[in-house]
Amino acid sequence: MEFMERIMLAVTQVNACAICSYVHTKMALEAGVSSKKIQNVLAGIFDDTPSDQLTAAIFTQHYADARVNPSKVSWERFAAAYGLSKQKNTWCDSNHDAGQYIWNCRELLY
Repeated sequence: MEFMERIMLAVTQVNACAICSYVHTKMALEAGVSSKKIQNVLAGIFDDTPSDQLTAAIFTQHYADARVNPSKVSWERFAAAYGLSKQKNTWCDSNHDAGQYIWNCRELLY
């Protein structure tokens, strides 16, 4: 659950939505994420992000910042890091929690 909260906070850091920040900070705290980790993600600092989650956190920010249209190279690196299909819709439309969250929120973000 902590991983999903990091993903949500990474998107919140990009879209700078006060409501999103409030909701996802509350959810992260309830999931056991420390205040320091929350502050770091919201500041775009990933020093304390586990290495197996770092690529996903950074890609998620790029995904949101690129308005749900990540560069081909970044998508391929992300897919390779997690053994996912290189076709973004295959991953985003799957039941993978982070991908589903990003895909479902794409219209809310922009």
